Amino acid sequence: MSARPFYKRPLVLLGGALVYAGTAGLTYLTLYDPKKSANLPKPLDHHERLRVFNANAAKYDAEVSFDEMMVGISLMRRFLLGHAHGRVLEVAAGTGRNVTYYPQDTQLTLTDFSDGMLAQIPASATQALASCEQRVMSADALEFSDESFDAVVDTFGLCSMDDPVDALREMQRVCKRDGKILLLEHGRSHYAWLSSILDKFADLHAQRWGCSWNRDIVQLVQQAGLEIEMMHRFHFGTTYYIIAKPSGKPVAPENARERESGMSEVEETLERVKNHKGVEGYVIADRNGNVLRRHPQMALTEAERYANYMRELTTKARGVVRDLNPKNDLQYLRVRVKKLELLVAHGKRPSISAALFVDECVVS
Repeated sequence: MSARPFYKRPLVLLGGALVYAGTAGLTYLTLYDPKKSANLPKPLDHHERLRVFNANAAKYDAEVSFDEMMVGISLMRRFLLGHAHGRVLEVAAGTGRNVTYYPQDTQLTLTDFSDGMLAQIPASATQALASCEQRVMSADALEFSDESFDAVVDTFGLCSMDDPVDALREMQRVCKRDGKILLLEHGRSHYAWLSSILDKFADLHAQRWGCSWNRDIVQLVQQAGLEIEMMHRFHFGTTYYIIAKPSGKPVAPENARERESGMSEVEETLERVKNHKGVEGYVIADRNGNVLRRHPQMALTEAERYANYMRELTTKARGVVRDLNPKNDLQYLRVRVKKLELLVAHGKRPSISAALFVDECVVS
């Protein structure tokens, strides 16, 4: 095999992109059922997600191997893991699809919250490595000391974590200051039409695979405070190949008392206006678009989509300021984007935002 990097192999990338686009388009045209999507159960919690992964464990490799080969994922794994040396931690290791790509001198620790997935890793797959141990644990609560590993790896795991930002911060904590954090993920596209397809199928996909495939990966990495050294995006921007490193200093958690004070301020105002005629739902999110509160009938994926719109609008949109709060401690912008009409609120504390969704509440 040539040593030329995979991202300089145009035929491989073009073929993978065409296969990916064709699959996405065909899925959308033939399978999307709005009525079925509207009647999905509530978003998966931690225990339901674990149940899905354990149920899929035995058939997982057979289901994904052909697709990965066709779109070049196997090649991406090989090149990414060429950057892993020494003592390496892999989180969300699943069935061990990366194991054969690690250098032979690797001292590997594999973790996953699903014991069913880890049980699928054959012992023969790890024999070529210097050492390999497996441990059941969640990525957002790693049971390792600070700066324990030369590299931390996660491939297609951020989509299935309850709190991907906390997980990334944990990866940063256990990685040495001069180490690498290696990520291969899938998420939102460069293109609105493809992100719209991902959004429409997000709940269906999560129910089947335990995976939220429409997350904004770059936003998550930046919010966690990692420093991106190299990034390439493929398959119309939905596949993220990232080499990062820990930031110069740990990311300090937000002051809980200040956060709750800000939330109280916003929620007090929401109580006064959310029952106005025409309001169909509401979301409270932080400035990075992470959902903090949502209407009880609103699915998490829908709330995340609107929160992301809100994040963009609060920094870019222009509209008429409507002072709906007698205390004048919040400012509101009413903004219409296509068929989506938002009432956006900014508090004095810039880390807190709120949004009420009025009229049609539709993203086109």
